[in-house]
Parts: sequence; structure tokens; C-alpha cells
Amino acid sequence: MHLFGKTVIDEEKFFVQTSKIRNSIPEDIKRADRVTRDSEKIIINSKQDAQRIVSDSRQEADRIMKEAAERADQLVSEHEVTAQAEKGAQEIIQAAEMHADEIRAGARQYANDILGRLERFVGRVGESLEEGRQSLEEAGASIEEQ
Repeated sequence: MHLFGKTVIDEEKFFVQTSKIRNSIPEDIKRADRVTRDSEKIIINSKQDAQRIVSDSRQEADRIMKEAAERADQLVSEHEVTAQAEKGAQEIIQAAEMHADEIRAGARQYANDILGRLERFVGRVGESLEEGRQSLEEAGASIEEQ
């Protein structure tokens, strides 16, 4: 109701709405903080997992390369036919390099998949935050209407 250019509101309704908003905001903020902390933990864990996988893959590739080199040296040192030793060593090295490449590619794909899942999760978190903001704006608008 308007009176002398002023809007008159029901005091009890005003305080009820104000209390509702006051009570809901801390919970929404806590929820948003939890989501943010959780997403940050997921990002950190995903990065650590990706780094660990890449590191493990490199160590495995190095181990395979070392074994291949040792095997090649062993073939030569045993005075087998030089041509066969070189051919065998090259096959081992090639197989080791192919295996190492496969391990690296798998590690990169895994890290990419993890980051993709994380990106989708963070997108959902953003949508949730946007819904929370809209909810707050709607609550504020309903108070202003009253």
C-alpha cells in the first residue's frame, strides 16, 4: 500500500522473510565453500595422479630400455654371431621403444580423461553456484515485492 509516496509493508511478514533469507544464506555459502574445497582437492589429486602415472611410465620405459641395452650387451659379449646380436638387440630396443611409447600414450590419455572428467565436474559446480545465486536473487526480489 502506498501512503504519501511511501510504501507500507507488513512488519511481521518483513521480519519472517528477512529471517528466512538470513538463515538460508550461511548454508548456501557453506555448501559453496564445500564444493569449492572438494573441487580443489579433486584438481590437486588428479594432477598428482597424472604426474605419478607419467613418472611411473618414464621409470618403466627407462627400465625396459636398460634391460634392452643389457640384453644387447649380453648378446655381443657372449660372442654370438655379430649380425644376429645386432639384429636381436635392435628388435629388443624397437620393441622396448614401442612399449615405452604405448605406456606414455596411455598415461597421457589417462591424464587427459581425468582432466576431462574434472572439467565436467567443475562445470557442474559452476552451474550449481549459478543456481544458488539465482535463488538468492529470487529471494531478494520476493522480499522487495512484498
